[in-house]
Amino acid sequence: MPFAGSIQVDAWPLALDTFFVDFRLPPGSPSRAFWWRMTWLILGLSILWASPAQAAPSQRSLAQSTPGAAPQLYLLPASGADVILETHLADLRLDGSLVAMEASYRLRNPTEGPVMLGLRLSPGGDLSLSGFEGLSLTADGQALPLQPSGDGGYTSQVAIPADGRVLLRLVYQVSLGNNALATVRYAPAVLNQWPGNISLRVQLLIGEGLPTDAWMEVAPDGWTYGMPANPTETSIKWLYDANIPDTAFVFRLIAPATWAQLQEAKGAAVDGAPPANFVRLGDLYRRLYREAPSDTLRNRFYAQAVAAYTAGLTKAAPGAAPQDQAALHVGLAHLYRDRVVEAGSVTNEQYARLVVDEVTAALALLPSDDAQRAELERWQVDGLRVLLNAYYAQQNWAGALAIIDQLAALPPGAVDPAFVAEERRAILVQQALQFMQQGNREAALAVAGNQIAADG
Repeated sequence: MPFAGSIQVDAWPLALDTFFVDFRLPPGSPSRAFWWRMTWLILGLSILWASPAQAAPSQRSLAQSTPGAAPQLYLLPASGADVILETHLADLRLDGSLVAMEASYRLRNPTEGPVMLGLRLSPGGDLSLSGFEGLSLTADGQALPLQPSGDGGYTSQVAIPADGRVLLRLVYQVSLGNNALATVRYAPAVLNQWPGNISLRVQLLIGEGLPTDAWMEVAPDGWTYGMPANPTETSIKWLYDANIPDTAFVFRLIAPATWAQLQEAKGAAVDGAPPANFVRLGDLYRRLYREAPSDTLRNRFYAQAVAAYTAGLTKAAPGAAPQDQAALHVGLAHLYRDRVVEAGSVTNEQYARLVVDEVTAALALLPSDDAQRAELERWQVDGLRVLLNAYYAQQNWAGALAIIDQLAALPPGAVDPAFVAEERRAILVQQALQFMQQGNREAALAVAGNQIAADG
């Protein structure tokens, strides 16, 4: 079973020149260009090439602890009590973009007196995706009143006779949201707040409109297929006797609407089709790539997006408008730019070079008054500066000089000529000093000539 299947130019988070400051240097210090470069290297990389920033964790409710996951409710005691949760059954039915929950909680009062038990429905998942539609809580078939609480959940209470049992049923429906990659997550470990050993069954009922090719992740391992009453559904079950696992149950899939769009786009991206057909397919995969929570999925969707855009460059109908061809290069530039720095990694000069190459190709095809040009030109400069710093760190002075030549050749206004001149001077000095350390005085003099003498 397989698990793991219009161009917009967004602004750089910060302008590169933000990191460059003007200060005076004492005699004998490294050049201002050196300090500019080091300032960029230390402060700029993690911000400039990073993916769109996400809010830092804070003291938030459980409802915001799992962004992108369809919201759920968990029945908990409102305060300490001797009432025991014996069994919990949760059936989650996926039908299109909706998830219907039917959950049961069998409670037992082991004491010799009746109990009026306070209850709370604690929210989990991402409440921004959906509210709880058709919400009801019953006790042995009798409806219980529900009061909203401040955290997005609800409160109620139930009477349980001495040495008696009651069966609570919780029903509601939520939406998967509008993400391209949808997540159903159920985390019943929170139910361990109930006393006693809890037997658990969690079942996913998946409608026929969600083929297995759209399933990206089913976790944890240990699930089995069930025999649903509706033969058009697929049942996945987890069973636990007298314990609830700490691991959440996760079903991740390509959202039904996105899956339908993918099938249509793949059917349209054929040999001889317009470039726009390949752009649409690449954009869909690129959106999935950006939403994917794991490296495995990110790498999968990244490869599929690259393949779609690249196929457009080689298989699209000849004679297409230059702007349409440029969109394929812009799509690739987006992808490579996202890959320059992944979380926790260092700058990858290979991807920076690919960004520069694709942007350069796109600019060559776009008319001079195209609205995308200004942003793409900034990407080009920023990519070249990343390469410049990478070569500087490697002491690859020939490579650094080649980048300076590319910066100097950009249209007027793209780069400060004084910056280019000072960078070139600093690199030549460093290259000459390297030759001197190697004992190659002639090469050093050929590179820097009188500059070495001037610097002492």
